[in-house]
Amino acid sequence: AEISLFANLERLDIGWSTADIDNFSELVRLRSLKSLNMGSLVPESFDFLASLEQLEQLDIKLEGYSGDFDVFEGLTNLTSFSLNLYDYEGDISWLSGMSQLRSLYLNGGTNIGNIDFLLSLVKLETLSLYSFQNIASEMSKLAALTSLERLYMDNTAVEDMEWITSLINLRDFSFSGQEGLDFSPLRLLTELRYLVISGSGLTDIEFLRDMNL
Repeated sequence: AEISLFANLERLDIGWSTADIDNFSELVRLRSLKSLNMGSLVPESFDFLASLEQLEQLDIKLEGYSGDFDVFEGLTNLTSFSLNLYDYEGDISWLSGMSQLRSLYLNGGTNIGNIDFLLSLVKLETLSLYSFQNIASEMSKLAALTSLERLYMDNTAVEDMEWITSLINLRDFSFSGQEGLDFSPLRLLTELRYLVISGSGLTDIEFLRDMNL
């Protein structure tokens, strides 16, 4: 069927499609689209996104992608972005230009060693860093993101937890996959209501005593 028949479509999920899609240009007709999940499908170019001016939520994968990212700075209505980085070895500093983001989900950052791109994303309320093993010395930079309410760091390395005390609005925190850390700084987060710590060899939970979880 002609894609123009779905001109008023607001949500499109093609992430589980088994079709071999090699031309995404037809999607430019979906002017009302607010949410797009491309899953494992990686186009040669993301330029078609420029026509989707109403887009608020986007889920893409970068494995094997070699094009540019200029189009993303023009997605001014985009507030939630999920980016799968597995096996991607390119630069992601372009994310720094997406200062309107409120939710950012980054998966598979094994090849990422610097998180300066996050420093300009001061409106972020939700941040997920899944499987970032090479940024332990960078994590203190997250202290600048004081609007964060939800932080998920599963299988992500850190040197310590001292920096987290700056996140005074944090309500949800999830951490897993690293042993030998002192989690006591969490007791200073007075807004924290949801806490998950797993796979971390935690035995001393005294810091939980006065927390209103």
